[in-house]
Amino acid sequence: MYAIGVNPWVWASPVDDKALAELIPRIAAFGFDAVELPIEQPGDWDPIRTRDLLAAHGLVAAGVCAAISPGRELVDAAPAVVESTVAYLKGCVASAAAVGAGCVGGPVYASVGRTWRMSPAARAACYADFRRALAPVAEEAGEVGVSIGVEALNRYETSVVNTIEQTVELIDGLPPNVGIMIDTYHMNIEEADPYAALAVAGPHIKHVQVSGSNRGAPGADHFDWPRFFAVLRDTGYQGAICIESFTGENEAIAAAAAIWRPLAPSQDRLATDGLRYLREILG
Repeated sequence: MYAIGVNPWVWASPVDDKALAELIPRIAAFGFDAVELPIEQPGDWDPIRTRDLLAAHGLVAAGVCAAISPGRELVDAAPAVVESTVAYLKGCVASAAAVGAGCVGGPVYASVGRTWRMSPAARAACYADFRRALAPVAEEAGEVGVSIGVEALNRYETSVVNTIEQTVELIDGLPPNVGIMIDTYHMNIEEADPYAALAVAGPHIKHVQVSGSNRGAPGADHFDWPRFFAVLRDTGYQGAICIESFTGENEAIAAAAAIWRPLAPSQDRLATDGLRYLREILG
């Protein structure tokens, strides 16, 4: 029913043309259907070259991941910072359109790891600022058939949106091509009932990322995956399911994702064990 993809962050960071030239053939050989493509810096990979490489190996681009690193902010930031972040996100949209990906996803509101306390009034103002800043990105994305999936993160990585309910509030009033990117890792931490939250997200879901509750392979954890996918089917979502985890060999990304120990015997095993489990459970 679903294409199953993987993010090359499982093995490499940055994900550039050189990394993709090595990893895409391997990902195809493992049996994946799709690849989720992160953009840490504009120009890391060439969209046309990547599109052709994916096609040559029978894969599709499942989505583009916006890497919202320090200095990329749409809220509570100087106008020049917001402007440069908008330009970065528009570049992600252009790359997604060129490579054939239907969604740009990520915590596009504020950099990962940035937290601050907000009163209810300050939160309402923050959300309004986000909508104003994202509007031109959403407009350009709509013109080229790309959606924006806004991702809630856990409380240790952001104070803007931690739950699906908050994310629905955050995107309220934006065009219909702006929705939600599901990430089961964060839902497992923040949602009292992640399956009920998934149902609430249903009409807004643009992309789905999965990983085990410890950021390892889905299936080797305590998450109720049969229940999750039963609810996901009921939402009508028909896009890809992508495994997202991270290599611990890049110090910056390991620190950002708090990868302090191996999550599998090897990164290949993390990907292939997750793929095998998803094939089994999804039929």
